Amino acid sequence: MNVEDDIFEAMEEAGTDNRLTEYSVGKEVIYAAFAWSVAEDAYKMMRELARKHNVGFFDVSGSDGEIIRP
Repeated sequence: MNVEDDIFEAMEEAGTDNRLTEYSVGKEVIYAAFAWSVAEDAYKMMRELARKHNVGFFDVSGSDGEIIRP
């Protein structure tokens, strides 16, 4: 993750460093990368948000590559 050292160290001390998320934003896509330790919770939240906002969702790391279409 691309984060300043002092911020990362503070998060590490607080035990929240695994909550860092890296994003890439394009014209028609948002890619979010999460730590494996929070993958299940992140998946559930991203899927819920995709449905709420009527946008597509592709679970790129999933074994079945789930796709949700709006």
